[in-house]
Amino acid sequence: MARTARRKAEQAEARVHALERRAAELQAKLSDSSIYTDPATALRAEELSRELEATRAELEEAFAEWTRAAEATDQR
Repeated sequence: MARTARRKAEQAEARVHALERRAAELQAKLSDSSIYTDPATALRAEELSRELEATRAELEEAFAEWTRAAEATDQR
């Protein structure tokens, strides 16, 4: 039982880190001013912005999951 809880916490932590990396990648792409100079790439910026918003929402959920999993591990 404790191993299962620990494994869930580790998986949740890994998911958080992966989402953090993805959010940082998207933010870096959106920080590049050249993406906004051409109408075609400006559309791509909109897509990236939506993806970043979705990633941040998913990250919030992942943090909550990680917290619950870590608390479950501590209680065992």
